[in-house]
Amino acid sequence: MKYHGLTPVVFWQREGIRIANDEMVEMVRFTPFLPVIIDRSGPGDRVVFVERSRVLPLLQLSIENYEPDLCPYCKAGSEAIKPKFGDNWSRLTGS
Repeated sequence: MKYHGLTPVVFWQREGIRIANDEMVEMVRFTPFLPVIIDRSGPGDRVVFVERSRVLPLLQLSIENYEPDLCPYCKAGSEAIKPKFGDNWSRLTGS
C-alpha cells in the first residue's frame, strides 16, 4: 500500500478498529476529517482524502527527495543516520 507521505499508523489503526469490531464492521464509521500535523507529500502527490476522510494538515511542507548519487548533502559529505539508533543521538547533539 502506498501511504503518500502519511504515516502507515493511520491505516493500521483503522484496520485494527475494523478487526476488533468484526461483527459490526458495517456499522463502523470514521470521521469525515483526518487531522494531521504535517503533510510532507509533494505537490504532485498531495493526499486529499483517505478512505472518504478529508486530510486536514496544520502545515504542508514540500520536501525534496534525492537519489543518493544526486543528493547535494551526500556530495558534501553528510551522512544519513537514524537519531534513535545506537549512539547516533550523542553524535548529533555532542553529548
